[in-house]
Amino acid sequence: MLWLRGHESAGMQYYLDSRKGDGRMLPVDSFDDLFCGEMFYFTCIEDDLEQLRPVYEILKCNDSLNCILQQEIYRTEYWLEIMDGHVSKANAAEDLKKLTGIERIVAFGDSINDIPLFQVADECYAVANAADSLKRIADDVIESNDSDGVAKWMIENYNRLI
Repeated sequence: MLWLRGHESAGMQYYLDSRKGDGRMLPVDSFDDLFCGEMFYFTCIEDDLEQLRPVYEILKCNDSLNCILQQEIYRTEYWLEIMDGHVSKANAAEDLKKLTGIERIVAFGDSINDIPLFQVADECYAVANAADSLKRIADDVIESNDSDGVAKWMIENYNRLI
């Protein structure tokens, strides 16, 4: 993950502090350096929703982009995710299904960026501390991720899935 050194919001700093030692976290010194590479995924993290809303309102209408504006469910910040219009967890899951020949997709999630994935999954489970909108479309709500809900579900259901 690249970020422009010296321009960290409080939310961004919290995110970076929680991933100390992660070699994928790479600060850059110029705005142009953020655009190296073939793929992009931008996350803007702000305490004030109104700082992100105008950008979201402009970009959400661009069919070549996939934009998600949501409140971080574990903290108070807001996240604006911006990526190529073809990039989504749903597309990745469907591509993996085709490439590997798997028959079923079982999905787990906690936030609204998981909604498209849940829509293509054969089974979908929201953790107890997930966004309410995700819980409403889930097949079931399992224990929270703070209680290792996904791991427990997988242990309990392993024999059914193989």
